[in-house]
Amino acid sequence: MMSDRSASPLPLYEGRTKAAMKAISMIESATRQATLDLQLKMGEAAAVMEEIISNTQKHSHTALDVALQVDEAAADAVAAGYALISGCEALDREMESAEVIARTVKGIRKALEVLEVEVGQLVDPTKR
Repeated sequence: MMSDRSASPLPLYEGRTKAAMKAISMIESATRQATLDLQLKMGEAAAVMEEIISNTQKHSHTALDVALQVDEAAADAVAAGYALISGCEALDREMESAEVIARTVKGIRKALEVLEVEVGQLVDPTKR
């Protein structure tokens, strides 16, 4: 029995050490691969984010351009509306003159009718 106790446990530890080293090596390899995969995915995510930001900026510029065009069109419509109102006011002023002229023409017509009757009576006294 002595020989069993005197036997060195070194071969047992050597086997376990080799197994532990192999496991550590496998863990390191898997960790490196996971790190590379993560770096790749992070790069892809960064590229997608850049594309999203770029598209957002493009859409923002497009939206701003449209808003400016709408603003310009609205300003043109307002200016055209004021021009129309101004034209209507001018027409209204002109119509007042036309009404005065129409009343004058009616007065002249009545005067001509009276004159016609008077002239007719002068020419033919039997028409009285």
